This record gives sequence, C-alpha cells and structure tokens, in this order.
Amino acid sequence: AFELESPFSSVVGEPYRGYGGFEQWARDLDEQFAEWSIGLDDIRQVGNQVITISTIDARGRASDVRLRFRSASVFDFGNDDRVTRLRIYSDVDEALRAVGMR
Repeated sequence: AFELESPFSSVVGEPYRGYGGFEQWARDLDEQFAEWSIGLDDIRQVGNQVITISTIDARGRASDVRLRFRSASVFDFGNDDRVTRLRIYSDVDEALRAVGMR
C-alpha cells in the first residue's frame, strides 16, 4: 500500500494512503494554491530510496502571495520496484539526514 507524508499530512493528522489519498493530496494543494509548480534541482538514488531536491513556486489562493522555496522528497521502493512511501520535507537537510547523506 502506498503512503504519502507531506506538510499537509500534519493538518489531517495522518499520511495520505493509496491512489485515493494521492488524489486528495493534489486536491488539498489546489485548495491552498492558485498556482504551483515543481522544478527538479537534483535526484539521487540511495539504496532502495530516491531523494529529489526541488524548488517550488506557488501563489496562495486566499492570500495571493507568491512563494518560492526548496523542498525534498524521499521515495521508498518495495521489492516489486513500486513506490511504497513518499515523504515530502520542507527542510532539505532533514531529508538528507533521513537517507544518511548528512
């Protein structure tokens, strides 16, 4: 089963689960941001994990404030090479520590 943990997970109190959870996460993003895009800066494989470091550009839906920030994602893969867990970090250093790169 797939799990997605993101800063939005703390709002709902638990990870998003399965394909339906992924769709809910995308809806939650669209609710918060009028526009958002993810620019990939770096990608590395560490064992059965992949870490990506990205720059996020977004504009708040209610505030109309433009944001630009860095983020990292850690993908865990199962024995069948499918993603079993995705954790999105707002702190890049924390993500690097999570995969043993710091």
